[in-house]
Amino acid sequence: MRYYIYQLLLALQACHGLGIMHRDIKPSNLVINPDRRQLRLIDWGQATYYHPDQEFSVFVGTDIYKSPEMHLGLRRYNFAVDMWSVGCVLASAIFRQRHFFNGGNKREILLQITQIVGSGPMLKAIRKYENPEFNEDRAFMNIKAKNLFDYINKSNQGVAIRSAVDLVSKLLVCDPDKRYTAEQALQHGYFKRAHRFPTEVKI
Repeated sequence: MRYYIYQLLLALQACHGLGIMHRDIKPSNLVINPDRRQLRLIDWGQATYYHPDQEFSVFVGTDIYKSPEMHLGLRRYNFAVDMWSVGCVLASAIFRQRHFFNGGNKREILLQITQIVGSGPMLKAIRKYENPEFNEDRAFMNIKAKNLFDYINKSNQGVAIRSAVDLVSKLLVCDPDKRYTAEQALQHGYFKRAHRFPTEVKI
């Protein structure tokens, strides 16, 4: 799994370097050839070029993999939305959950995200993006961030190693400016044997 996550990050490093946001990172858009040990990132139908001053649609992607800023209506988002999705994919994989966030609507998903990041960062985001829908919603208050290491159990402890959980914590960050980039993620200790990994990827 580590090998394929590394390839996914290489693909994102490449497309972000070309100024492209994929905007729909999820397991069904990751095609793995186990014989060649190769991952391909597919379905570029919702991808778009990033421009700093441009507003983008928030009605793209798959809700349970979408970043909090997209759920909160921020239209001037950037490559960080893809990195949040990678965090969701990695969390689901290492914790052996079908979906790490599984809310049935935007509010439920944001509340689940708040359980991970805590009330402080979420309320700050709600105010920063001037979202009237949740500005007075008391359900988002007084929620303490859950320690991601609490998700480790007997069934997943073989893959939910400390470095993997730490990488998830760097990706599932509410503030997109503090979220790991693809370049930063590739340098993370989770990939300490990166010299054995591929240096190129097809997208």
